[in-house]
Amino acid sequence: NQLLKMHGTITDITERKQRERELEAIAAVSTALRKAATRAEMLPIILDQLVSLLEAGAASFDAVDPMTGDIVVELARGAWVAATGSQIPLARALSAQVISTGQAFVTQDAATDQRMAFPDLANHTRAMAAVPLIAREKTIGALWMGRANEITDSDLRLLTAIADMAASAIHRAALHEHVAGVVAAERD
Repeated sequence: NQLLKMHGTITDITERKQRERELEAIAAVSTALRKAATRAEMLPIILDQLVSLLEAGAASFDAVDPMTGDIVVELARGAWVAATGSQIPLARALSAQVISTGQAFVTQDAATDQRMAFPDLANHTRAMAAVPLIAREKTIGALWMGRANEITDSDLRLLTAIADMAASAIHRAALHEHVAGVVAAERD
């Protein structure tokens, strides 16, 4: 009985510490995003925060290219930085699956996962996860992370929270940029 009480207490403390870590991370991302006014300024902030907070060796922001319909790696950090600007055919892109279904993707062994579009990137990261960026019920991209150690449920919750904040901030910036463009056009 005493052992069960101790186990329950340890579990409660561990969960509380995980929640505190998540709240601190969310506050850090929120504070960092307030400094950015445009989408272009936000992407590096989001990825840098993600790498730092989740101790990721790599991160990327992928979106659908409106011209080709393929997936484009708009920006990458860490071990994946060379992938920035890469186009991935829609049929081969896991990001397309994440974007179309709105569901997260996680693999704990990317090197052997046949679905990976860039298997060589798995040489630097064992575990990978992607979550959709959803703003106003529309998926605007996928946020990826990769690292050497396993991605836990807590890590996935935090990645999802960062993606939710990022999607809202990117959506607001896009609206602001659109309105500014309309105002400028009306002046001309």
